Amino acid sequence: MSRHIGKLLIVLGIIVLSLPMLGNIYTKYEQQKFYKNYLYSLSQLESSMETLQETLENGTEDEHGVQDNLEIQEKDQLNVVAQTPNGLEVLGMLSIPKIDVDLLFTEGVTKEALKYAVGHMPGTAMPGEVGNCAVAGHRSYTFGEYFNRLDELEVGDEITVSIGNETYTYRVYESFLVEPSEVWVTEPVEDRKVITLITCHPVVKATHRLIVRGELIE
Repeated sequence: MSRHIGKLLIVLGIIVLSLPMLGNIYTKYEQQKFYKNYLYSLSQLESSMETLQETLENGTEDEHGVQDNLEIQEKDQLNVVAQTPNGLEVLGMLSIPKIDVDLLFTEGVTKEALKYAVGHMPGTAMPGEVGNCAVAGHRSYTFGEYFNRLDELEVGDEITVSIGNETYTYRVYESFLVEPSEVWVTEPVEDRKVITLITCHPVVKATHRLIVRGELIE
């Protein structure tokens, strides 16, 4: 009897130890699915833009209407370019070559958004704009890798945000720790185009927030 209990405990132990890994695999699967949706939506938008451009070049009876439509779609391209089945608004991709990061970049910092991507904090500047573009991401094995290696970034490293056909590259100029209550790091910055990456620190039992800031390379 005791032998069977021992075997059962071993099996249960293996299952418990496997849960984080299985959760990580599932999260990455969902990320890939959302990324494919993003690429498909982007290709559809580009195809639509090309069709409109051809129509405009060939001339139409309502050229102004086509031009207006083209301008509207160009503006839309700077905003949300894809929407996942669970309602996440995918803006683009955030990449950090130094630490092998390529993550979906979504609008919002809800629990659902940060489960599959890094999120743009509403009310802060958009990538490429003057001000402070605040981006939050997990640093926990529960949700995959994400910003786990963010503390490895140094002054001079690059952060890239791609939205539609636009790519914005920022150069890191500082990193520091703050208390969770110090929300001033998301406040506007005048006359500069800054990105602020925010994550928990340390990875296990976080007590602070790790802040990494970069400025747009013009």
